[in-house]
Amino acid sequence: MVKIGELIKAGFAKGKGFLMKSLD
Repeated sequence: MVKIGELIKAGFAKGKGFLMKSLD
């Protein structure tokens, strides 16, 4: 099972990248 902390980190990194693309 994946740790919740790792899941949040992955989701945050994905969201951050999506946000940067939107701002570009």
